[in-house]
Order: sequence, then structure tokens, then C-alpha cells
Amino acid sequence: MTRDVVTRRGRTAVLVVGVVVLGGAVAVLRRETELPDRPASGPVRIEEFTAEGVRHGAEEPPRQPELVGVDALDRESLRVDWSGDAPAYEVRWDDSVRYTTTTAVEIGGLDPVRVLGVEVRAVGATGLRSQPLLVGRSPDALDDERWADGLDEPVDRFEGPESLDPRRWRLLVDQSCFGLREVDGRRRVEIGCEYAEMQSTVPLRVGVPDEHGAIARAVLTTDGPVGPGGSVTLALLPEPYEELRAPGIAARGTTGQPGPSDAALPPGAVALTIRSDDARIGFGRLPTTTARPPVPEGALTPVDGVRHRWELRVLADSVVGLRDGRVVASAPVAVPWRVARPRLAFSGGAGTLLDTLAVRGGRQQPDPVSEVRFDVTEQRDGALVLGEVGGQRLRTALTARVAATVLSRSDQPLRLEFAGRTAPAVVSDVNGVVRLAHADFPLDDVDPPPSARAALLADDLSALAVTTSGVVLTGRPDAPREPLPRLAESAAREETPRPLVVLFDRDGRGAPAEFPAGGEVRVVAEVGLTGLAPVPLAGVRISLDGEPVLALPTTRDGPAVAGRYEVWLPTAALSSGGHRVRVEVVPEDPALATTSSERTFVIV
Repeated sequence: MTRDVVTRRGRTAVLVVGVVVLGGAVAVLRRETELPDRPASGPVRIEEFTAEGVRHGAEEPPRQPELVGVDALDRESLRVDWSGDAPAYEVRWDDSVRYTTTTAVEIGGLDPVRVLGVEVRAVGATGLRSQPLLVGRSPDALDDERWADGLDEPVDRFEGPESLDPRRWRLLVDQSCFGLREVDGRRRVEIGCEYAEMQSTVPLRVGVPDEHGAIARAVLTTDGPVGPGGSVTLALLPEPYEELRAPGIAARGTTGQPGPSDAALPPGAVALTIRSDDARIGFGRLPTTTARPPVPEGALTPVDGVRHRWELRVLADSVVGLRDGRVVASAPVAVPWRVARPRLAFSGGAGTLLDTLAVRGGRQQPDPVSEVRFDVTEQRDGALVLGEVGGQRLRTALTARVAATVLSRSDQPLRLEFAGRTAPAVVSDVNGVVRLAHADFPLDDVDPPPSARAALLADDLSALAVTTSGVVLTGRPDAPREPLPRLAESAAREETPRPLVVLFDRDGRGAPAEFPAGGEVRVVAEVGLTGLAPVPLAGVRISLDGEPVLALPTTRDGPAVAGRYEVWLPTAALSSGGHRVRVEVVPEDPALATTSSERTFVIV
């Protein structure tokens, strides 16, 4: 038996309150605050309450979604895209239901040949449903594998810790930023930090043009970027810039035109940077051409949490970015390099799931490598000591590459030392201030010492600073494998969204500190979800100075998950001084917490 959550009736309200529920949603996620009233069993319910003299308007049913397309990225999934202006949508198939605040959904773990019936309904702020959009398709009828023609095996499939084998990937941030999450029966790699970067060790070599004119291709399948402001970058870095450790190198060149923002990308690099509603090609100091590359085919729509296939395609005279085979960005530039390596970067990326990376020109297997990073430098004996490598790691190594990212405006020659040997550093300019210095040292002709010091030498060490450094050891084919990264298991989290509350005066000015007596205060509360699984809501409660003003159930045809709520509070009966408005969001699940936000104002 379900027990209703009833807001108490206090003293008789003397305010006239009007409520209008509008479409739209702003995604705000915060920590839990307080627990809701809990029923003995079943979902939480709120009893509608309006104080004496209070009025609120009725919501119109939302508009039925319109189908945009149905696609399949593999033989076990379906992706449905639609258009609409509702704050949220309910998707049903078989005995399953899913809520989303975007206009797309992907369903996995399907029988390839079975026709799946899918119903999509728009969900209003009080839970009203639209008529359903009905879709029936099978993955096998839609999956088109021609996109993979010409790409090389093996494809990087980001499933399980072995997919981040150090022989193929260097994690440029702490490995705790990578985890595993089970989705549709597959343990996929998940980004767990707001910023993460990873460098492929597989060399991608330019080849003869294919049927599309591509001389090199890199194709990333992911459900990112997640949330507003997030981005995913797929970059190709020519040698030796894959050794760069400067945070964000791959994620900042995004304009697709020569200019300051491209200066962060090293010379010759190209990058496709993707946001929820935008995609751009960035490049670092490349010659422009007279080519007229394809223009983007329409604007992007937000795609949070739904897989897409993003491609960085290099032609002889241009670079093109594609999403699911459609052009989304291009730049008329020509790359001079013959070999590059992919780098992936994620900004605002916590919760992003990786699926696959495939390339054309990457058939060569990378040499066994291991990496030692140095965190602290110390000036000693006329050298800038970067760090030491233990002799145990040197026994199966053939070569060692010492690399350091250096900040300096000086052109003085640099030297690098390793295991008692010194060699001139090859210095590659990044942007006039950031330089990459590296040198290679053969190790197969020496007995490994107990430890090997790595150091940077220069005539004037005071004129430079080292930001990142390390040693990359290339091992013999029979070298022991480096341990796989430890990836923690994670699960989709559910949290009740905290309302975003803003006060307006009657002239529409937001967040004023003072209101005149006899006027009115407009309270706008926006509730929504992004990044985490949407949570069904039981209702919204609003109080003034601790007394209930409104209890609005959001379960008319079923639970809402997002909405915008507006309340007008006349100030004629309020005393001079401070007052407090509190808005609570009550989840339908009794195991989740009620969240709230408060705003204060002063009557003068």
C-alpha cells in the first residue's frame, strides 16, 4: 500500500500566487540533501496542495515527437533520433522503459534479425504524455559495415582492462581516471575524471588515396561528449609530438582556421574536436591549400549519452571530420608528415564511454614499450635532473627515449643525459614558448646499471623550466608485458537533480537583492538531468518563510523527469526585511534523496 507524501497545511496564506509550467529543462546535478518522506512500499506520491487564494495554471499535453531517423552502429543495437521541444522523453520497448532529456536513444543487446518495436513519448513538466511515436526496425536491416572498408585490424575495442594494454596505449593522466562500466552485457571503458588524455602507440602511415581520396583515417566510436561544455578530441600527432605530455595539447586547437587557438597544437597536428552541438577541425601551423573541402551538412544536435561514429579523414589537400558518415567540419590544409599517432582527449568528460578506435594505415604492430614518468626536477651538478630508472626495467630494453617539455624563449642548444651518456637534444618547437626536447639512447650494447639517471643540460639552466618529462623504453619482442591498468568497476548513478532557482522582479531583472513592497517576486525553478540517468520525479514543493505555498505532483500520466516551474509571489502582505523561498524536488524512488535550493530577498 502506497502512502502519500502530503505537504502540511499551515496558517492561511495571504499571498496571491500564480503558477505556469513551461517546457524546457536545465541540467543541474548536485549532492543529495535530505531524505523524502518514505512510503511503506511503492513510489513516493505527493498530494496536491494549494493554500487559500493560490492559483496555478494547467499544463497542455506536449507535442508528439517526430521521427528524424533510425540507425544501427552494429548488429546488436538500434539508435532512434527524433525532434521535439519537450523537457524530457519516455522510451519503451518490450518490458523496458528509459527516460532521456535528449532527442535520441540507443538500445543495445538486441537480436540482430528481430524487429524491435519502440515507443517514444514526450513528457511534460507535470508528467503529461504525448501520443507515442512508433518505430519498428531490426538492427540487421540497418547496420552498414561499409564504413570499415579499408580500415586495419586489429581495431581497438575498449572492453575490459586489456583494451588499455600499455603496448598500445599510454595513459597521460592517472589510471584512476579510467574505469569500467557494464552496458548491455559489455564492460566498456569509462572516463572517470573531468579531464583525461590518452596516446596511441600505433603508428598511422599515410597511404595511397582510397575511393574517397583519404590517405589516412581515424574513426572513434563513443557516446561523448557528455553534458554542456564537454568536448571530445580525436587528434593525429606527427613524430615526435606524441611524446608531448603538456596537459590539453590535443584539446585546445579547435577553430579550423589559423589563429591563436591553434597555437596549442604542435606543428603538423590535426584534430577533430566535438562538442554536443558543434564540431571543428583544428591544426597546428599547416599550409593552406586552394581545395574546396566538403561543407558541413547541417547543424549538429545534442547527442549526450548516445554513441556516434566520429571520423578524422586526411586527404591530400584537406582534412574532413564526419559523424556517422556525414561531414560536420573541414579545413583546406595539407599535412607534410608520413607518420602520425592518434591521441584522444576528453574535457568535461566524466561519464563518457569509449567503444572503438579504428585507423587506416596502422597495420604495423607497435614495439613493446614501457614508460617512466618524472614528476619532480632538481638542479644538481650543473644539470637539471629529471629522474631515475631502475636497472630492472632496463634489462629487456633496446632503446630509451628521454623526452622533456620545456618552457623557454631561448634558442640555446640543449643536451640530454641517460645512463651516463649524453646526446644533443632534438628540439621541436610547439608554439614559440613550449618546446619538446628528446634524444634516443641505444641500450642493447651496454650492461644495465643498477639505475640510470635522466637529466637535461644547458649553458643557462635559469632560462628554462621543465613542465613534464619521462623515459620511453622500447623492449625486445620477448620483453615481459607491462601490467594492465587497474580499472575500477562503476555503475550508472542516480541522483535527484537540485533545482536551479532564480528570483526576478516584475521588470524581468534576475536575482535582485531588494524588492519594493506592493510589487511581486517571480520565482523560476528549473529542474533537469544531464550526465547521469534521469530520475522519475514525484513532485515539486515550494514554501515561503517555512510555510508551504504549493505542492505540485508531477505524475499526471506517469512521472516527469525535467521541467520549468514559475511562481509569482505578491509582496503587499509581506513585512519589511528578509524572506526566504525554498524549492524542493521530490523523487519517486523512496531510496533517493529530496533536494532543495533556497533564495532570500529583502522587502524595502
